[in-house]
Amino acid sequence: MKKCFQKSFLLIVAFFSTTTFLSAQDKKKCCEDETCKAAVKDFAARLTPLVANLPHSSGDDDVDKKVLDSLKRANRQLYDELVKLAKAAHDYIFSDGSPFRNDGCFSNALSDDVRIDVLGWVAHVGRSAPKFGSAEFCAGLKVRIELGGGSTDISKYSVGYLGSLRGFLVYTFYDKGGDKKKDPFRCGNHIRLMVGPAAFFRSHMLYGALSSRMGVRVKDITPMNFAIGNINLFGEYSTSFGNLSYGALGAELELGFIGFNLSVNNNMKTGRKGLGVNVFYRFK
Repeated sequence: MKKCFQKSFLLIVAFFSTTTFLSAQDKKKCCEDETCKAAVKDFAARLTPLVANLPHSSGDDDVDKKVLDSLKRANRQLYDELVKLAKAAHDYIFSDGSPFRNDGCFSNALSDDVRIDVLGWVAHVGRSAPKFGSAEFCAGLKVRIELGGGSTDISKYSVGYLGSLRGFLVYTFYDKGGDKKKDPFRCGNHIRLMVGPAAFFRSHMLYGALSSRMGVRVKDITPMNFAIGNINLFGEYSTSFGNLSYGALGAELELGFIGFNLSVNNNMKTGRKGLGVNVFYRFK
């Protein structure tokens, strides 16, 4: 066991030493920059409790990948947090694109009992750059407000205005698989249901209504190896239980807590088709 740890430590030292040698020539030492010093201390403080949940890093990427895959199945949230933070630490301190020279500042910020393991897992993530699970369509209940405007009839040269203000309770269904007890708010699901009160303004008249919508996540937006948003398709129905009755089909771009959607609406009483544009804010 002791030889195994010694081997792992040598591999880790070799990896970071090589990276440092190749990229250190014209870079400022991290410990000589207050911003960098604060950043590595923050990385060390946040990575230490996360790595405490893992066995020792073996220095073998295949073995370490199996450990992370096991963590991913058991606790997706912890996996995502660990990998994102380790990748960020690696890119900030050890990558060729880092503006700072690795002068041991990060290593010195770690306590002796976790130093080898933290450096080992950061090195593994930096080499393998695993993809993160989707952070979109997280299971559970959310609240959204939505403001919209559009036309009542696109077939005419002169169209009427249709405005709306809606409040939605958003429930995202848990996809099959996974463990609801261990990970009740798992992300990466595909279907959600929305319902709530609405106010519509049409032809100088204000209507109180009930809006409902079903959305299906079709694609995550991943400019890097993690998602910053998603594209989803939806169908909806709104009614005042009287003179106002609309169905609609649309597509939505969601970026974290904000986004917008476009839809084609159909007046269920007259058959006239219009266009709608909505912007929204989602509460936690």
